[in-house]
Amino acid sequence: AEGGGHASGDVDGVLKNPNVDMVVRQEGLITFPKLCHSIEKGLSKRNSTSILGVSYKDKNGKTIHNPNRPFIQNLDILAPRQLTIPLHKMYDTQEHTGGSRGMQLGRHAYIMTSLGCPGHCRFCMSDLMSGSKTRFFSLERVEENVRRLAEARVTESIVEDDQLLADIPRAMKIMDIFKKYSMIWFEEGGVSMFKLMKPGHGLTYKSI
Repeated sequence: AEGGGHASGDVDGVLKNPNVDMVVRQEGLITFPKLCHSIEKGLSKRNSTSILGVSYKDKNGKTIHNPNRPFIQNLDILAPRQLTIPLHKMYDTQEHTGGSRGMQLGRHAYIMTSLGCPGHCRFCMSDLMSGSKTRFFSLERVEENVRRLAEARVTESIVEDDQLLADIPRAMKIMDIFKKYSMIWFEEGGVSMFKLMKPGHGLTYKSI
């Protein structure tokens, strides 16, 4: 089974690969576990499944697209993040995908506080993968995630939201959460921090 941006954007092309039986389209956070459980119970097979959000090849090689799975509206229902991967020693490096780290001691980790983006940029797959409406984790859940990372000696977080600034007052509260736990953070999503400097917000790059 394949999933992710490439597979969701070229389902038919990916299924032409003889090594691929199924494609989990768009968000797989619910779809993939359901598919695995269905296979374990014998309800789904490599050429047959009724799981929403899955495309597959039937026994004759014909591509079947099951209906899309609705996007998760309440992100807090997702299980708390397991820290095994983000605490791997590879995250002790002095560099991350945003460049040089701001904090030289301690681990860095990636975090998401929302999913989805109303933009339809031609170079980006966010709206395809996560929908054109921004959905949010609660601030309580965000603080819980940051607290757990801080307790695990993470000193720098890379925010991976598609649209961190979709709700600017909320984004400012998230910045306060990072400050509360002395966590340096870097926003790597597609929206520039300069959006905060629009007339009316009274902010400059120095105050940000």
